[in-house]
Amino acid sequence: MLRVAAGLREAAPGTVQFHAATVDHGLRPEAQAEARFVSERAADCGLPHHTLRWRGWQGRGNLQAEAREARYRLLAAHAAAIGASAVLTAHHADDQIETHLIARARGEGGSGLAGMRACRDLAPGLRLLRPFLHLSGEALRRSLDGSGWRPVVDPSNHDPRFARARLRADPSDPAERASIAAAIARHAAERAQEDAALRAALDAVEACTDDRGRVQLSADGLAAQPPELAARLLARVATAAGGARHAPERAASARLASALRGGRSEAATLNGAQLRRRGEVWIACREWGRSGPAELRSEPGEVRLLFDNRFDVRLTDDEARAGALVVPFGRLGRGGEAERTLPVLLDPSGGARLVHPGAAAKAGSVPGLLDATCRVGWRLRADLAPPSGGASPLPSG
Repeated sequence: MLRVAAGLREAAPGTVQFHAATVDHGLRPEAQAEARFVSERAADCGLPHHTLRWRGWQGRGNLQAEAREARYRLLAAHAAAIGASAVLTAHHADDQIETHLIARARGEGGSGLAGMRACRDLAPGLRLLRPFLHLSGEALRRSLDGSGWRPVVDPSNHDPRFARARLRADPSDPAERASIAAAIARHAAERAQEDAALRAALDAVEACTDDRGRVQLSADGLAAQPPELAARLLARVATAAGGARHAPERAASARLASALRGGRSEAATLNGAQLRRRGEVWIACREWGRSGPAELRSEPGEVRLLFDNRFDVRLTDDEARAGALVVPFGRLGRGGEAERTLPVLLDPSGGARLVHPGAAAKAGSVPGLLDATCRVGWRLRADLAPPSGGASPLPSG
């Protein structure tokens, strides 16, 4: 990727700017030396480089999944800090085949076998681009022949504890690779059709959001949708409003869609979201659950935080230097359903220092307002081409 960026920079100087970034997950002692190596190669190309460090692994959960989430979160935050509009990665055709095979092993079907998107929405105003998905890993390595550069190999790529490593240890023959590539293309076309249908359904139900992260849908519009499409629509709404990382199981979405469309329920929960009917509309919002959204503690110097996958919080340099603790407003024992899952920045004594504007009326005497931007509307329509800036505003009240 560095060589491509350097080549584009030389071919069209001044038209596009590139920055290189390496994520050090803090999991291997060799990672620091590898990051320095990339920094040196970036300097050879005349490109600025930053090493982004993650210290979040606590030894629990799925290591590779947690590391992947952290990697993209760090890259997105760095992109915002430098004003970048896209993040480019060097995923290649071998990675795409592995993604397909892992999904197939999990029992996925249909568009779940479409593999990675060549272009997807990573954060509001930021795209993730994968320009090498049509090239094999070997082809990329051969492109370095004679350049004096050497690829850095992550040993976890060959660790049999991980599913991807086991797949790498059993490479497909050319005929099988071609068959898998054709299957991926078919399923990607199916996914594109589903995206278009879901985008149209969101318009049909007049989906809109407000700055507190609530989503509103037309009850009649939802009832008019075919059952399978209604289930996918509700999964998208619940995931966005509820702050979940991933969509719920299809069976759960289908059961909810059947109950809501059939008028058998006036309230329900799904994937961290609570849905209630109010006259002619459904309102989805973040449910409190047992303890509310998880608190978020910044690393010293970290000025951009993502709270509950719903709010982008921006700190001042002074707040970032001191470290910050962001909690849901309800942790202070205040707020109703609409306010208690909103973010609040605490002061060292545990009191509210800055509150989300939506909770200001119930916050009492608080020094100021938190710089927090809701991304629920963006999540509601992310990756549903053509690109959209998010859902339309929800009327206040």
